[in-house]
Amino acid sequence: MIAALLALLMALSASVTALQPSQGTGAVSEATTGFHSVYSVSGRASWYCLPGRSACTRGYSSAGYYAAAGPSLRAMLGNWRGKYVRVCSSTYARCVTVRLVDWCGCPNGRVIDLYARAFQRLAPLSAGLTRVWIIRA
Repeated sequence: MIAALLALLMALSASVTALQPSQGTGAVSEATTGFHSVYSVSGRASWYCLPGRSACTRGYSSAGYYAAAGPSLRAMLGNWRGKYVRVCSSTYARCVTVRLVDWCGCPNGRVIDLYARAFQRLAPLSAGLTRVWIIRA
């Protein structure tokens, strides 16, 4: 299933019909499939918030997957808080679904900050950053 999703994302990137830069970070793309438009954001993901080491997990289950949305992701989703997105690493060919609970400025091409647990599903924490595609879940 992950391979099929990544193949779909790669096909979408090849057939993008409109590309709009968003506030200097990432890009929001609209590609047309047979039935409807699929929106995605691509860029880099970083991680933050180690459970037990910071207050950022207060009020959220340590078993969940959470993230902070960057400007281009917030622009794509509109009312973004509490929404779920699917984040796929193009480097490691892995995906995770996260709930957006926070926001970030996300400079230098970053589009999302993932909680450490979610980032570990995509790449080792030691990588620090990974290239990603993000779609609505």
